[in-house]
Amino acid sequence: MSSPTHRGWAVFERLHAEQEIPWALAEGAYLRPAIYDQAAGSQSVVVLGPSGAGKTALRLLLEHQNSNWLCVEWRPALPDQTLPTETLTAYLLRQALGACAAKVLPFLGHSIQQIKKAEDWVQITLSDFLQMYLQASRGLLLSRLTPTIGIEAKNQLEYFLNQPLAYRVFDPSMPPSQTISYLAEAIQALGLSGVWLMTDGMEPWLDADAERLKLALGGMLSSLALFEENGFIIKLFLPDSLEPEVMASSGLTRRRLELLHLKWDHVVLSEIAEKRLAIALGTKSAVLSEWFDTSALSPLLIQYGGLQPRGWLEQIQRLAQVILDQSSPQPLSATEITQVFWQRPPRLRLDLVNRRVYLGDGEVTGIQPTAFQVLAYLYQKRGAICSREELYYCGYEGREKPLAKGETGYLYPKEYTGILDTIFWRLRQAIEHDPDHPIYLITERNKGMRLNHVA
Repeated sequence: MSSPTHRGWAVFERLHAEQEIPWALAEGAYLRPAIYDQAAGSQSVVVLGPSGAGKTALRLLLEHQNSNWLCVEWRPALPDQTLPTETLTAYLLRQALGACAAKVLPFLGHSIQQIKKAEDWVQITLSDFLQMYLQASRGLLLSRLTPTIGIEAKNQLEYFLNQPLAYRVFDPSMPPSQTISYLAEAIQALGLSGVWLMTDGMEPWLDADAERLKLALGGMLSSLALFEENGFIIKLFLPDSLEPEVMASSGLTRRRLELLHLKWDHVVLSEIAEKRLAIALGTKSAVLSEWFDTSALSPLLIQYGGLQPRGWLEQIQRLAQVILDQSSPQPLSATEITQVFWQRPPRLRLDLVNRRVYLGDGEVTGIQPTAFQVLAYLYQKRGAICSREELYYCGYEGREKPLAKGETGYLYPKEYTGILDTIFWRLRQAIEHDPDHPIYLITERNKGMRLNHVA
């Protein structure tokens, strides 16, 4: 096989949509998911998918390929204190309108000549909307906008915004539906189809305060004002663990929202990996079976890559690095693949909120509740050695600390050894590549257990 000139490791280095979409689209490395056309439609949608499934990539692709819409990215921030549902919904709606204002400002800057020719009601509506809902300093935002629109356009925009209004359009007591309607009408009068409010990046909130996020999401989804105005479309990109809250919302039950699941199959994931590898090698195409022994590679990709593009690319990248480091790139054998793979094994990760276990991006199923409790205790200790009495009393029984001899409920070690041995055996069968030679659940002789290679 010839030695190609390749772009190399750079195409595998950052597997984040924000950095990748421009070049991935330009070089054909991004494949549309099956739900693209539905997601790009004129109905409000909720796209559900696990981490790594490509929700952010889909959002960015929709924004990139639908310039006839004003695409507003909104990442909700929850309040510090707990609020009643109605108050929380209003709090989030105002945030959403603030995100719209932050997007309207640069849109006006890039379209200032068109704005100056627009009808008075359009100019007044947009100027008043910015005065009412722009949450950051206007001067700061205009200064940051200057490099992209130029000094002259910035000065004209500043002049436009400082003109006295003949009348006010918006009022703090105005219903959100009316505010949204006026904004959408003004945007449409300038030739756009309307506004897409796109919400993404909810995973950090889910990890930090799942219950409050679920409460807020339920209130927001059930607020029909966002889904009934012509030209104002909601596109939510959410972790699949929030599906129960989505399903319970009145927006979905009354068919104002369409529910879409972002899923991939092995054929498309293989094609995504092959396109990426071809770009890295500088060749027109690359077939996985020509570069890797697929009898060894395929099970690893399926088990540890899950069914997510990022998961598959993360598993491929370590093998691709070996090929790219060769002076004359050669295919990898089954033995080489296994050796490379287990030099840096997939990280073990627990979703403690939803009680799910992952190796890499592949979910480990079949772990019983009591075994999960013990594994979670080890996981929270992050590599520390835990005594068997800790694991029994704190992990298995859920106590704050081990019981001392004589306390009610105390058991001698021989009374719970069998329980722990059975749990460890089952855990190793579930998570270890070779249960007889474990690399995750490690026994420290006469000391206890520790968990290795955790995320």
